[in-house]
Amino acid sequence: MFLALDIGNSETTIGVFDEAQLVAQWRLETGAARSADQIAAFLYPLFQHHKIGGPWTAMAICSVVPTARRGLREFAQRYLGLEAFEVTPRVRLPFALNVHEPESVGADRLANAAYAAVHLNLPAIIVDCGTATTFDVITKKGGYEGGVILPGVGLSFESLSRKTSQLSLVESEFPRNVIGKSTKECIQAGILYGYCDQINGLLRRTEEEIGETCSIVLTGGYAPIFEGRIAGARISPTLTLEGIQLLYQYNF
Repeated sequence: MFLALDIGNSETTIGVFDEAQLVAQWRLETGAARSADQIAAFLYPLFQHHKIGGPWTAMAICSVVPTARRGLREFAQRYLGLEAFEVTPRVRLPFALNVHEPESVGADRLANAAYAAVHLNLPAIIVDCGTATTFDVITKKGGYEGGVILPGVGLSFESLSRKTSQLSLVESEFPRNVIGKSTKECIQAGILYGYCDQINGLLRRTEEEIGETCSIVLTGGYAPIFEGRIAGARISPTLTLEGIQLLYQYNF
């Protein structure tokens, strides 16, 4: 069994693979300083409930939260008897990093690009809808060319609520119409329909810059709410976990 952990700024996604098959996954709020024992106390009841007993062959960490890594490394050593593999720009990658600052590329973006380079028809664009919304561009020659970063959907809702006196936090749900009939609907329409236009517009500009039509895949926690609303895109909620597993296999 292979354990993959994708530690984002807001959520941590955990996946268990049997060979290359994802057999279980869970999400929890990211805790920057969870100890090895706290991690074990969360995971082992899940393992037992899903009848996952190992043996564990490897564990991989893909983290954009540096303070979360220590507890995870200790968990791998103490509970699984393993040295955790960490996704960084220094590991072997199935693509060229054609960017000015390779060390600044986030681990999640590396995993997304690895999945695209191996599994998608290139060129490709991965749109990861998480705390931030990121676009990652992989060309036909298998080069990672960088992309786009903008604030995520959740941040937009939270910021509008926090920075205004009379606007409350509302659910991330599309209203029936663009023209809202209540303050709640106005907020939902502005942010969600606005994000559709941002994503579609940026995808169009990116394809124009590349000069080719791209394979487009949306992933991340907010991706499902955009299903059917982004031209030419499909949804793959497990893409980052699969990219982590692929990178481990590529290095061993």
